Amino acid sequence: MVRKGIARGLVSRIDADLDRFFALYADNVHRHGTPPLAKRYFEMLYRTFDRDCEVLTVTEPGGKAVSSVLSFYFRDEVLPYYAGDVAAARDLAANDFRYWELLRRACERGLRVFDFGRSKRGTGPFAFKKNWGLEPTPLAYEYCLVPSRAHSGAQSAQPEVPGAYGTLAATAHSGGEPRRSASGQGPGVNEATPMETLLFLSHRLPYPPNKGDKVRSYHLLQALGAALPGPPGYLYRRSARLAACGRGARSVC
Repeated sequence: MVRKGIARGLVSRIDADLDRFFALYADNVHRHGTPPLAKRYFEMLYRTFDRDCEVLTVTEPGGKAVSSVLSFYFRDEVLPYYAGDVAAARDLAANDFRYWELLRRACERGLRVFDFGRSKRGTGPFAFKKNWGLEPTPLAYEYCLVPSRAHSGAQSAQPEVPGAYGTLAATAHSGGEPRRSASGQGPGVNEATPMETLLFLSHRLPYPPNKGDKVRSYHLLQALGAALPGPPGYLYRRSARLAACGRGARSVC
């Protein structure tokens, strides 16, 4: 894929500002149904980290920006953290070329560590990163638990619906609104009063359930859909791709 990008005449350069990066980033997250972070947030990062924050942008032969990444540098490592691209970036192999150029430039700077971020074993992102020849390093998770509870220590890839969501589903099933528990500190399990409708809001379209935030919303929506007499909400279609996802999600709600 890197050779494909080179053959297509892609080039990279370090930008002096955030304009091209933010335009690509905002377009990318919008296509995925997620609102972008504010540009002033990135401007603050850019100012605060100064030389340790850098934007690399890939352009096609005509000069159009097609992919960009904002990275942070610390000691002898580089961390590509925020990225964006145009819809045609996959066909252009622009994202593969983007990371190749970042790796090449990091080597020229004498850096030793390329931090590609954490991914669970057995997932697509993990396979993509491993395919670059990078050596994975185990990272520990830290959990803050209620004293009366314990954690198995295993990192499950299976969907989990926390107790609060279970209570919400039970409330929906009874067609009601959760009542306070006897202590008055919160909703009591399976304590509900009638509710006729429920609007389910999610920052990303919960279908297909192939990522962490989608998985949780998907299974919560599935539980609510089974409990309510009608659909718990409506999906907003903004493109053919989202419309296709919406049709698949109808099996849930």
